[in-house]
Amino acid sequence: MNVRTRAKPRELPWAADLKDFNLSLDFLRTCVKQDMTLFGELLSAGVDTRTARFFDPPVGQFLGQGMAARMGALLSRPTCVFVNSFLWRFDPCARMDRHIDRSPLDITMSIPVVLDGVDAWPVSMQQPDGSVLEWASQPGTALIFDGRWRRHWRDAFLGTQAIQLLLHWRAPAVLWRAFLDQKASAKLRKGTKGRLAVEADLLERCSELARLAVPPSASLELALCDRLAQTMQTEAEDDDALLLVPLDGKLTLTFEAQDPVALAPGDGIAFPARERCQLAWAAPYGRGRVLLGHAPTPRSARLVEGMQNV
Repeated sequence: MNVRTRAKPRELPWAADLKDFNLSLDFLRTCVKQDMTLFGELLSAGVDTRTARFFDPPVGQFLGQGMAARMGALLSRPTCVFVNSFLWRFDPCARMDRHIDRSPLDITMSIPVVLDGVDAWPVSMQQPDGSVLEWASQPGTALIFDGRWRRHWRDAFLGTQAIQLLLHWRAPAVLWRAFLDQKASAKLRKGTKGRLAVEADLLERCSELARLAVPPSASLELALCDRLAQTMQTEAEDDDALLLVPLDGKLTLTFEAQDPVALAPGDGIAFPARERCQLAWAAPYGRGRVLLGHAPTPRSARLVEGMQNV
């Protein structure tokens, strides 16, 4: 099958140097110090008495909004928009419990700004295969990761003070333009004799692309659906993902708190299975044929009822 080549998006989690984003540690420290001096009274208690947080500091808003377009381009997530930021201050013995981030914090950039008394304060992150990745978290670096997919935590802080800047973006969907070429789309739509061979080729290609968009999973289940409900929602595991490719007319997906995403025939989109979205076919199609993929994690259930053909 002839599939157009395209730039490979950055794989997550991604450890970067601040210089990769034209940022300097000295600049960040100056901005953070100024924000905490001017707005220090806005610091509120965190999860315990050893932490405090400042919601949406000016430096966080400036960087988060300014970097949204570039972050979307680097990760091939064109719907990327800035949501919020936090400035966290941690005192001795503070820790961060295991957790996944809440909606709509799809992408996080964690920047250690100040670490007094230690060289690093590691972040641990559970990978889909059960292994644990550990990032040193040293000043001058940043970690970009999909915090709604991966549980992450920090053990007790052994220094005297730490200041962390967190930037959050909403970017639930990964969109590939012309995921299928016209010939492959036509074969799937018309159900020609060569369909089984095309499906096998698609399974291999979809698995490859899905690994760039979502945590690796044990398998990718594909199904051809003649029509789809107006609202699609699943009771899925945190790491599950959907892959959707319209084969007939133009399909529009609307996620909660996000602008609509328009898919032309052959376009592919991947997004968390737990995301609620509205589906609408462009006229004259009241329904259409789609390629639907479900990428379950090894521990998740099989194709759930909410994804079934209606």
